[in-house]
Amino acid sequence: MSIDTQVLQEISLTPSLGVISHEEQKCGVTIWLTGLSGGGKTTISRFLEKELRTQGYRVAVLDGDVVRQNLTQGLGFSREDRDENVRRIGFMADLLTQNGVFVIVSAISPYRSVRQEVRQRIGDFIEVYVNAPLEVCEQRDVKGLYKRVRDGEIKHFTGIDDPYESPLSPDVECRTDQESVDESATKILVKLTELGYFQNQKASSNIPFHLSISVDSLELTRNFYKDIIGVSERRTGRSSIHFDFYGCQLTCHHVPGYSAKNIQREVGAEDVPVPHFGAALTFQEFSSLKERLIDYGIKFIKKPHIRFIGKGHEQYVMFLEDPSGHGIEIKSFTRVPVGTWA
Repeated sequence: MSIDTQVLQEISLTPSLGVISHEEQKCGVTIWLTGLSGGGKTTISRFLEKELRTQGYRVAVLDGDVVRQNLTQGLGFSREDRDENVRRIGFMADLLTQNGVFVIVSAISPYRSVRQEVRQRIGDFIEVYVNAPLEVCEQRDVKGLYKRVRDGEIKHFTGIDDPYESPLSPDVECRTDQESVDESATKILVKLTELGYFQNQKASSNIPFHLSISVDSLELTRNFYKDIIGVSERRTGRSSIHFDFYGCQLTCHHVPGYSAKNIQREVGAEDVPVPHFGAALTFQEFSSLKERLIDYGIKFIKKPHIRFIGKGHEQYVMFLEDPSGHGIEIKSFTRVPVGTWA
């Protein structure tokens, strides 16, 4: 069995720059998401991948559809062929796990016996049952597969004319018809922590800082922080929104007509908005956010650049403002680890 270039691109083993070095990440684990098509396996795996990479872990994602398209050509949909497909995914996951990688597998894998077989082979293995009723999965039908089944274009489809054997005692069960992606992923992270695979470096090293600000529009604020910046919305009240702003608690209270009036103060021979708040990120996170902001057409107060060149606190930095005029500074130190004062 060989792995072609496209699959390697899909798996993506590029490590993120974070608080845990490759040498420190000695123990890998396979996180096996099983469940019906449309249950939410891919969505959860993407969320989980992002969180693990943010924490500095090496991550590989093995999507069942990608593997079938590239490594298991010629296999059909009989029970024997489905089991062989799962074994091949398990073979790849085992190799990666042995090399200290967090492997996230997203595959229907309908039969219990072969899932147990793969579990025994890998050892460091967590089974996650992504549980959503068939009618919910069919309503979602993200890939249009259920419609094709009902139209007679696809036969042997798991959950309709082929069986799905749900886990009897999964390590984690995610009820995606009742909980958010954030809640489902958190369940998995909690289990990883309990078993000693995962340590939330941000949570363990910092007591969350809380900042409460006034904003003119909750709708524009939600769009800016959640959709553009990409931070998580944790709770919403009648007149407030609470965000997880890179590990800190940011609460935005609705005050119609409010405008934050910033003044400019000189810092290192350049003017910056005062007051302002922000975050110090890894360079990968900084670069990714910069591209997102550019794609959304966000106007910078200070465009991304490097400052304090040659000094201990040399940093990439950019300044922008939210819809209510609050100054935001995003930076990435070049010479000190994330979370270290400089």
